[in-house]
Amino acid sequence: MSWADLPPDLLRLISGRLRETGDFVRFHSTCQAWRDAAPATLPEFLPWLLAPGRDYPSSTAQLRSIFSKTTWCAPRTYGLRKRWLATEDGAGAWLLTSETGPAPSLRLVDPFTGAAAAVLPPFPAGSRTGGHRGRIPYANGFVLADGAVVLFSIESFHKHGCFVMAAVLRPGDAAWAEGKGILMDCASCGGSIVCAAAYHDGEIVLADVLQVDTVKLRVASGGVLDVMVTPIRKDPPWNCFPRKLQPQPRRIYTFKSRGELLAACLLLDTTKQDGGGAMSVSVYALEPGEGGGGRGDPRWVARDAWSLRDRVLFLGFPASFAVDAARLGGAVSGGCAYFVHNSWEAGVARRKNVPEACRVYRYSFEDGGAAAVEELPTGAGWDNELLITWFAPRPSAIAPVREIRERLLQGPNRQQGAPCTTSIIRAPRAAFGPPFTFFVGNLPSGVGSLKLEQFFAGFGEVTDARVKCSFGFVTMAPIGEPDDVFAALDGEYFFGHVLRVKFAEERPEGPFVMPLLAPNKARK
Repeated sequence: MSWADLPPDLLRLISGRLRETGDFVRFHSTCQAWRDAAPATLPEFLPWLLAPGRDYPSSTAQLRSIFSKTTWCAPRTYGLRKRWLATEDGAGAWLLTSETGPAPSLRLVDPFTGAAAAVLPPFPAGSRTGGHRGRIPYANGFVLADGAVVLFSIESFHKHGCFVMAAVLRPGDAAWAEGKGILMDCASCGGSIVCAAAYHDGEIVLADVLQVDTVKLRVASGGVLDVMVTPIRKDPPWNCFPRKLQPQPRRIYTFKSRGELLAACLLLDTTKQDGGGAMSVSVYALEPGEGGGGRGDPRWVARDAWSLRDRVLFLGFPASFAVDAARLGGAVSGGCAYFVHNSWEAGVARRKNVPEACRVYRYSFEDGGAAAVEELPTGAGWDNELLITWFAPRPSAIAPVREIRERLLQGPNRQQGAPCTTSIIRAPRAAFGPPFTFFVGNLPSGVGSLKLEQFFAGFGEVTDARVKCSFGFVTMAPIGEPDDVFAALDGEYFFGHVLRVKFAEERPEGPFVMPLLAPNKARK
C-alpha cells in the first residue's frame, strides 16, 4: 500500500491532531489524496511569535514557533513607512504601509501574501504628520474583529506624565477620528512608555503598569474621538508593595476573555539570580465602581488560579489574548501563561558568563513557577521584547501541489507567497544613492553609536555614526531618494522618542553647538 492509498478516515484522524501550522500545510500538500482529507473547518493552531523587525524599507519580519523550534520569514513588503498591527483576538496580523509620491496612499496589507486588503483614507490635515507626506504618526495599533483600525502613541512630556494620542477608523468611515489625553505617573522601560491595549464594551482601554489611570477611547457623534482618562484606585493590588521591597510589577498585559477585561501583571524579584524563579504572574478583572448603577472608580479584582485552569494566556505587546486549552487539542495544557522577557532584567544575564537575550517563559498558575521554554535567536528583531507579539496563524487555503512546486523552483528571489524558512529566503541587495550626513536630535539617553548605526542601517549603507550628549551624526548612502529617506526618518519612533533629523549642512536649532561634519558629497 502506498502513502496515497491510506484510508480517508485515518487521514482525517491524523489531520485533526495537527496543531502546528507548518505541519498541517505540509501534510495536506503531500499528494492529492491527503489534500482531499483537509477538513472544511480548520482547527485551532498553536500561536507563533512575530518579530516585526524595524519600520524601515529593508527590514523583514520573522515568525517563530516555540513548539516546533522553527523560524519563518514573511514576504517583504516594500515601503518607506510601515507599522505592524496585532488583532484583538490574536487571529493573524496586519501590516499598515504608507507610500510617498504625488498621491500618498495608506494601505492595510496581508503580510503573508503581500496583497492590499484595504486602501485607507490619509490622516487629516494638521495631524501629527509634521507636514511630511506618508508619515504614520502613531507607534502602535491593532485591528478589531469588525475591521476597525486603532492607532495610538504614548509620549512623555515631563517626569511624571505623558500624552496619549490616538486615531480610530471604523468600517465605512471616510476619515480618521483623532484625539489626545494626559496620563499621569506612567511607567517606562528603556525610554519607551509601556502600555497595554484591549477592546472592551465598545471602548479601547489602554492600561499602564502603574494603573493610576485607565484611558478609554470612544468615537462620538460627528467623528470626534473622546479620550477619557478614568482614575483607578490608588493602590491597585499588584502595585501595593513598598518601593524598596520585592517583587515589583514590571509588565502589564490586558486582554478580553469570556466577556471580562483581564489584566495579567508580571511581577519580578530582581534580588534572585534565577530569572524563572524570580517571576510570577497575577491576573485581575476590571470591575465597575461600587456606587449605584456601577458609578464610582473602577477597580481591579484578583482572579484565582482555579478560574484559569482551562485557559492558556499568550502575553505580548501591543495586544494579548487567551485561548481555551480544549481548542488546542491537548497540545498545550491549561492554567499557564506564555510571555517573552529580557534575561538582563530577569537577573540571568547579570552573571558574567550569561549573555543578554530574550527568552520565552511559561508560568504555571497551579504551582506558581516560571520556566524558560526557549531562548530566542539573536538580532533580527528578537532583541526587544516590547516589539515581539503573539498571533495565531490562520491559513486561508492550501495551494495546489503544482503551485507549491513552481514556488520551490523559483528559488530565493521570490517576494510573494506563504512564509518560508529563513534558510531559503535571501534578500536582494539594495541599490544605494550617494552618501550624505544627517544630524539626529532628541535621542534617548543611553543610546550609543552602535544602536544608532543599526537603526539607520535599515535605510541605507551607514559608513559612520556618532553620538555625543544625546545628539548624533550619521553618514550613510540612503536607499532611494535622500528626500524620501529624510521624510521617513524625521519623526520616526526610536526607543519611545520622536527623532528630529536634518541634513548636516543645516545648523540645528537650540543652544547645542557642535562643529558640523562635512558630507561626503555635496547635496544636490
